[in-house]
Amino acid sequence: MNIRRISGRTDLHQNQSAEKEVEVINRLGLHARPASDFVRCALTFRSQIELQVRGKTWSAQRVLDVLLAALSQGTRFTIVARGPDAQHAVDTLAVFLQHLAQLEADEQASVRANRLQRFDFDDL
Repeated sequence: MNIRRISGRTDLHQNQSAEKEVEVINRLGLHARPASDFVRCALTFRSQIELQVRGKTWSAQRVLDVLLAALSQGTRFTIVARGPDAQHAVDTLAVFLQHLAQLEADEQASVRANRLQRFDFDDL
């Protein structure tokens, strides 16, 4: 009798897909540094992640693509993921965009505070 052993296992969630429409709310949009951080976050997932912006599709896992997508303040786009962790990927990237706006506001407040600290009020 021949017994054939099948190695490996098919993941039932391998073909999972998810998408979420988001809006860039921070004032500066996804310029070089936040685009790099966004891609670094996208690369932590096993899913293939794309951005659908104004009828074009860009890879969320390549910095150049994210920059070329021109994601400025107010831009609405869809994050689309396909793979075993698709839903987690789109949810995390959507939260990242919200967090980015808060970081930008915090940095601006910190810069203003530092300027005030350096100002010499004795000169008045």
